Amino acid sequence: MVMKEATPPTLPSMSRTLFSNVYNIPSCKSWFYSVRQKLTSLDLHNYCNILCPIVKYSPVKAVYGKMMSLYEHEWKHSINNVKGKSGKGRNKLRRYCTYMQIFCVEKYCLLIMPPKHRSALSKFRCGVAPIRIETGRYENLKENERVCPFCNCIEDEVHVLLYCHLYAYVRQSLFDKAVSINSAFLTLNDDDKLSFILSNVSIARFNAKTCNDILNIRSFYLCK
Repeated sequence: MVMKEATPPTLPSMSRTLFSNVYNIPSCKSWFYSVRQKLTSLDLHNYCNILCPIVKYSPVKAVYGKMMSLYEHEWKHSINNVKGKSGKGRNKLRRYCTYMQIFCVEKYCLLIMPPKHRSALSKFRCGVAPIRIETGRYENLKENERVCPFCNCIEDEVHVLLYCHLYAYVRQSLFDKAVSINSAFLTLNDDDKLSFILSNVSIARFNAKTCNDILNIRSFYLCK
């Protein structure tokens, strides 16, 4: 009797067998296990079923949509939170959240302007400009102790951009530009004025230059 030589399993069949074994062993901490856990946490467990046909790229789009939605939710919570991440002091983004509620690329980021100007504008928008309201954190000073070195007022974004006498000249040019766009600008309250000049894309380049000039003037007088 002639014995037929057994046919070795092909690579695809071996792969399917291995995958089925891994799939059916929940305790196996494989790559697929990690992917399945992530999909389940995103409420996309239907993509874990190996018997269901999947349209090309649909899992990628679904995962991207879910993860972006989750990130946007966390982002909104972080910018609207009253306290900072450490739980000490107020949130640095306390101003930023007043004019940014949709997660997207900022329009001023798409404008052509000198990097130093863009950097200065970004610092004021994000509450990290090197003024006493920010630098006082490093010295553990209370907010009412973070006074302007040129005035007896708290040196925050409102004071620097709207009131400090040291920057009156550069500020006046900015105000004139704002009034040319919004005739009611001077009648707005301080928060609305600040929100307007920091968020209106029509004066973004002009405001970025003003912010840079203010930081340069401040640095010059402090180093005299």
